Amino acid sequence: MDHVSERIDTTVHDGNGGPVFRGTDISVGEVLRKLAARQSRESILDAHPELSGDDLAAAVDYDRALTRRWVEQWAVTGPLLEEIKRRELREMTLAARQQAIEAVLSLAPIATGPRSTSGLVELQRWLARSRA
Repeated sequence: MDHVSERIDTTVHDGNGGPVFRGTDISVGEVLRKLAARQSRESILDAHPELSGDDLAAAVDYDRALTRRWVEQWAVTGPLLEEIKRRELREMTLAARQQAIEAVLSLAPIATGPRSTSGLVELQRWLARSRA
């Protein structure tokens, strides 16, 4: 990761709060988005002549390290959050549980969107196919 700190400055931030390439105002996030969109390295380097292939490699390594840290943190945090959730559920009254369930279930029509039919037509078609 040493080459990453040589090429990426995490103390200076772009407009979105992300790091920039050392000595430039070019956003590491912008370059990573271009790479993720399968833009060629050559076109990125043409658009940003201040950068080199090593800068692009450092950006990918930086992103990989961030992702690794995120996963490691969630490996620790996930079980702790699960325990908090279980404890809060145990402490809830029956009425509070029912209210929470109703609140979640009321979101279902919003999440799935309106249906084009009641489902009766699809059921009739399925039954007709099963008889054939």
